[in-house]
Amino acid sequence: VATFRSGQVQTAKSGVIVRDNCYGNLEDDVVRRDFNINALYYDIHKHEVIDYVGGLKDLEAREIHIIGEAKLRFSEDPVRMIRAVRFGEKLGAELSDEVKNCILDQAPLLSNISPARLYEECIKLFHNEYSFEVYEQLEKYGLLKHLFKQTHKNDFIKKALLNTAARIKQNKPVTPAFLFAVFLWQAQNERFVMIKKKQRSFYLAMTQASEEVIINQIKQVSLPKWLTARIKDIWIMQSKLEKMHPKKVDDLLQNPRFRMAYDFLLLRSQSINPELEDVAKFWTKAQQ
Repeated sequence: VATFRSGQVQTAKSGVIVRDNCYGNLEDDVVRRDFNINALYYDIHKHEVIDYVGGLKDLEAREIHIIGEAKLRFSEDPVRMIRAVRFGEKLGAELSDEVKNCILDQAPLLSNISPARLYEECIKLFHNEYSFEVYEQLEKYGLLKHLFKQTHKNDFIKKALLNTAARIKQNKPVTPAFLFAVFLWQAQNERFVMIKKKQRSFYLAMTQASEEVIINQIKQVSLPKWLTARIKDIWIMQSKLEKMHPKKVDDLLQNPRFRMAYDFLLLRSQSINPELEDVAKFWTKAQQ
């Protein structure tokens, strides 16, 4: 259920709409929608779908077309670009050539969107059954670097996204902290190695590296404090798990972050860190 919006909007100098919540009628509301497939209305009295822009035809053809001129509509709200990618994967639909070309050209406009809003959009992008496909499309269209400039595709990320999708299919709980920790792990690890050359303390080097990477990330996509705390816990626990200290096994198993840290370690051993296979087996057995 949504409120009809009129065509009255206020825009910033960049062209981004900053206010568009004026009440309107159905005809006004149609042109404010982003894609044809999102401009379908249901008449509860006549029990029929009202379609002004060919949305039903697009749904049947599995195509995504934007309402109006793509260049203008994306400049009004750059988030529409990542919505297009998400809808494409959700519906198994093909983006129109106009939409594809404009996304490739206008991807940098995402920097005009507040980090807080992009955080909410990232949850929608990756907490679903098609998260890896979305990730690949974001990379293909040059959008990913405007969300996660410190992130570079590797097998670890692929396995984490596929694992998240599988958990959602099985109605198992997922947390954004896990995926964000995966996305930023490579950057954090590289920064830690650099700092450790000058900083003898493992803990201080780990803390500094984590802080720097997270500070850089929140310039693009905001991360709540509770989430960054969990991300840091996952990272710091990696070294503790790798040491396999016999006297600390029980304490680590009781740690509320153990399961996330273990899953993180397991995926590392299956992708970028095959040398950790025995460590992963140790902790798998320890839980039995």
